[in-house]
Amino acid sequence: MKKATRIFVNWLNDEKVKSVEVKPMKFEYAKPNECFQNMMMFLDYHSDWTMHSGGLIGDYLGERGTAIIPHFWVVDAQRKHFDITPRNSKDTQTYEYVSDYNIAQFISKEVQLPVPLKLNSNGEFSALRKDGTFELVEKLDYGYLFSLSTQ
Repeated sequence: MKKATRIFVNWLNDEKVKSVEVKPMKFEYAKPNECFQNMMMFLDYHSDWTMHSGGLIGDYLGERGTAIIPHFWVVDAQRKHFDITPRNSKDTQTYEYVSDYNIAQFISKEVQLPVPLKLNSNGEFSALRKDGTFELVEKLDYGYLFSLSTQ
């Protein structure tokens, strides 16, 4: 497990939040960077599967920190996790998945994902604002992070 994954899980301090194994799975209608839409379309075709939310923990990139990207994927009847969203071919990072179903509570018609986070090299977290700047985050407030997606 990546150090950033351990730090993120500890920071959230929620016994339901944990690192999970998620395997890639091809879904012919899925598009890169559209995880929520892909998941919803997949569930339209597969009623016995369920949605799941959490974060992708990227590679440590030195001074640039570590990306933590909100993400949706699907779970089968045996509780195995699968990511149906294809990767952008320009993305060379390796990711670990952190299950955090709290994200799904804040979905609205207008906003399906909160803004991404970054774990800075000093151990602090920042939120990526819509204008491309970062804002220090002292505690995780998904309501606020979802609101930043529209500002």
